[in-house]
Amino acid sequence: MNQSSSSLIGRAYQLALEDSLVDPDRPDEDVRVQELADGRHEYRVFLYLTGRHLYLVDSVVYGLHPDMNPNTARVVRDPDNPNCKLVLWLWGTFAITARVILRTGETLELEHYLSFGNQVRELPADRFRMA
Repeated sequence: MNQSSSSLIGRAYQLALEDSLVDPDRPDEDVRVQELADGRHEYRVFLYLTGRHLYLVDSVVYGLHPDMNPNTARVVRDPDNPNCKLVLWLWGTFAITARVILRTGETLELEHYLSFGNQVRELPADRFRMA
C-alpha cells in the first residue's frame, strides 16, 4: 500500500490515502467481484485514510476519475466511519486525490494511485466471491 503525507504551515501531518480489496474494518470478509457484460471484472474497492493524525480529520473529499459520475465523493469522519472509508466498484486503476479537511480548518491535499490490481494477483483465489 502506498503512503502519502502532506505538510502545511510548517506542521507535518502523518496521513495516508490507501486502497484495498479487503475491508479495513472486516479483514476476514470475502473480496467481492462481479463480471460485467463485456467480460471485464469489477471489484469492490475500499478507499480510506490511515495515519497518526487521523483524529484531526473532519472530512475528506475524494476526487475520482473524471469519467465517473459523480466524480467526487465527500465523506465525514464519525464514530461509524473513523477512517473516512468510501466503497467503490471499479474495473481499472487510476490516480485518486483526497482533499482532507482538518478540525482546525486546515486543508491537506493527498494523491494516491490505486494499487488494488496487485491484490487481484496476490490474494488467494478462495478469498474472492461473486457479488
